Amino acid sequence: MVISKGDVEPASEDEEELIGLLVSMPHMIAERVRDPHVVVVHRGHNPRTIDIVKRAECLVEVDYFADRHGFILAYPDGYGLYIVDVDEPLPDRCRVHAWRPNIEGISEVFHARIVDYGYPPHCHDTWTVLIVDTGAISYDLDKRRCGAFGQTVAILPPGVTHNGRPAPGAAGFTKRVLYLDESFLPRSLIGAAVDQTTIDDPRLRGALAAFHRELPLRVDPLSAETSLALIADRLTNHLTARPPSPTRPEADVARQLRTLLDESTTTSITLTEAASQFGRSKAHLIRSFKASYGLTPYAYLIGRRVEIARNLLLDGIPASEAAVLSGFYDQPHLTRHFKRHLSVPPSEFAAKVPKP
Repeated sequence: MVISKGDVEPASEDEEELIGLLVSMPHMIAERVRDPHVVVVHRGHNPRTIDIVKRAECLVEVDYFADRHGFILAYPDGYGLYIVDVDEPLPDRCRVHAWRPNIEGISEVFHARIVDYGYPPHCHDTWTVLIVDTGAISYDLDKRRCGAFGQTVAILPPGVTHNGRPAPGAAGFTKRVLYLDESFLPRSLIGAAVDQTTIDDPRLRGALAAFHRELPLRVDPLSAETSLALIADRLTNHLTARPPSPTRPEADVARQLRTLLDESTTTSITLTEAASQFGRSKAHLIRSFKASYGLTPYAYLIGRRVEIARNLLLDGIPASEAAVLSGFYDQPHLTRHFKRHLSVPPSEFAAKVPKP
């Protein structure tokens, strides 16, 4: 972190005005700095400014840079680069939104924007699956330096110590995290997850991003199970040295599952129940059904419910009643899927029905 005098713009003459402002450590030194908000501090020229830096150590998480930070303060002729934050206090720069959805297998959903903060070493009882939307994360997993960024997916196994901070060169990051029950993946994959914690798979990342977009809404259990089963299946393939060949789709099992869905269209049915009944894995049921009918069990069920609601609307049943009678939670739930299937909401569709 010590840089030569020629690499940066000299300190401004009005350094006195900086006294009392919050100064935080940057994550990298940029050459040829020409940013008016950046000031170069020389220990010998302005000891009071160094005092500000020392106070900032109490306000900013600087564990990762502690050794180099101390070196700057002690180096007699060194120049240190510090970013002056005058826009907002540091505590307000981090944003967190966490909740526990009513979905089996999900312990917590965690969305966060992190700036100038580092998580101390810790571990979870759950599988942690995260994607990064902006910036980049650097973390140590079982004493190994790792990172998450871009189209990658990071998976952290239960019981393994890790930390986390903005990666060098990144001012911060935004992330979306699923904390999934220990049964989400076999315990035998924990070692593989430590060795291959960062997975470069845009398709898997896309599936996780789509799932996160649905989570703030009221998600049907069958939809959530379908998404989680496919995510688990893809992660397993990445973490297995020789991924097992998928079992061939079974048309007969697909027919049985379709019959079960038809019998349960307006009631609740889960993949867990179907998998137990047919003695197959959730992923195998989805693959078999899609091979036979061209869509997932959940998509088929929604289509059947929309069809029932459509007929009820044609019979003059109000949309709010039609929603519940056809198996949806409420009218907004029906509207979301009805519009996707028929291009217009139920109210507009029903309005076009001629009155007797």
